[in-house]
Amino acid sequence: MSKLHEIYAAADIETLVKVLEHPADYTAECVQVVKDEIKHRSLDATDLKQSASELLQIKISKYLDTFSPINDKLVLPKSEILNEDEIKVIFRKCFDKFVERKELMEVDSWHYAIGAVL
Repeated sequence: MSKLHEIYAAADIETLVKVLEHPADYTAECVQVVKDEIKHRSLDATDLKQSASELLQIKISKYLDTFSPINDKLVLPKSEILNEDEIKVIFRKCFDKFVERKELMEVDSWHYAIGAVL
């Protein structure tokens, strides 16, 4: 058993999905070992999609936190596991949470103006 096989045999599903989602960051041998490990564990598409969805939510949240509507163009992330419609649904949910968080952090100046008069 190679060192890569040992590493990924002990890896959690999230780690395996990270490799599949970013194959350019890994060697071809590593990606193949991960694919073999997924088959060996008999992980189904639902498990992989769930993990990919969770990772994508984190990625999108970080992206939105640094996004500037003036300087940046909105770009949907890519996925090797999720299709475009699934990505759009996840993006929309993350965007709605982002807007809600921003609204909660806004200062309502009317409260301060009225409070100062009273």
